[in-house]
Amino acid sequence: MADFVETPRGTFYVEQTGPDHGRPVMFVAGLGDDHASWDPPIEYLSQKYRCVTYDNRGIGRSPITDGPYTTRQMAEDAQAIADQIGLQQLVAAGSSMGGAICQEWALGQPDTVEQLVLSNTWGGADAWFSALIEHWIRLAARGRRTRHPLPVGPVLFLAGVPQPASRHDRGISRLRSAKHDRFRRRRTCLPNSRRPRSTRLDQRTNPHHWRQP
Repeated sequence: MADFVETPRGTFYVEQTGPDHGRPVMFVAGLGDDHASWDPPIEYLSQKYRCVTYDNRGIGRSPITDGPYTTRQMAEDAQAIADQIGLQQLVAAGSSMGGAICQEWALGQPDTVEQLVLSNTWGGADAWFSALIEHWIRLAARGRRTRHPLPVGPVLFLAGVPQPASRHDRGISRLRSAKHDRFRRRRTCLPNSRRPRSTRLDQRTNPHHWRQP
C-alpha cells in the first residue's frame, strides 16, 4: 500500500508492505536516498513484518520544505508519520543519515522506538566529518551550476582516509577554503553529538552486515 500521509509536520510519501498484524519496522533512508533504497531487505522481511518506508522531506515524492533542518527535526517527522498511521511500538532501522535520525528518534521517543537497527552511521561529528560534509555540499553546488558530474579525485579522497582526523588539519583547511553558497545551509548530517546521550539507550549490540540469501 502506498499513499501520501498528511501530518502536522508536512506531507510524506509512505509505503507499507507485509501483514498488518506483523511487528512494525520503520525504515529511514540516508542522505539522498528515497524509500526504494530499502527494497532488497524488505523483499524478505515483509513476509513476516509490517514494513514501513517513506521519503524524507525533499526526497523522492515528499515535498521539499524550507531549511535548514536537523536530524532531530527529521526524527520528529518520523514520529509524526508513525502517529498518523497508528504505529505505537516499533523497530526503527536507519542507514547513514537515516541511522542518525533513528538515534535521535529513539532518544526522544523511547516509548515508540523499542529497538534500533543502525547501518553505516555515526554518533557525532568530529572535525574531519564536518569538513567532509561541507565539501560534499560545495561539490553538489558546483555540479548543479555546471551540470557536469562530480570530479572523481575529490570523491575518492573523501572516501578512503583511515588516519585520525587530527592528522588531517591541512586537508580539513583545504576542504573548508572554498567559497560557500546556498547549499551550505543544508547540513542535516551535522547534528549535535549523540554520544553523551547514547547511555540513555538500554542496550547496544555489535553491528552485522546484511547479506542477501
